[in-house]
Amino acid sequence: MQISKNYVLRTIAGDNLLVPLGGSSAETKGMILLNEMSLFVYESIQKGQTEDEILSRILYEYDVEVSHAAADLSEIISEFTKLGIIE
Repeated sequence: MQISKNYVLRTIAGDNLLVPLGGSSAETKGMILLNEMSLFVYESIQKGQTEDEILSRILYEYDVEVSHAAADLSEIISEFTKLGIIE
């Protein structure tokens, strides 16, 4: 799993946004606002971490149940894949 080169991360007025480049902008119809967890996952993928490693980090960093963390991570990765943010 790796981040697509079709997006760049920018922080604008305190918001973390993925800005689509080239043809990706037509598909997404604008920038993508990342919440705290989505940003955490995005940055973890950028570092080359696996899904299991990311889940372990989420459990370490946040006070959340394993089932809830796993479901949230799966949903974020699914959405990232659907939007072409990760390959």
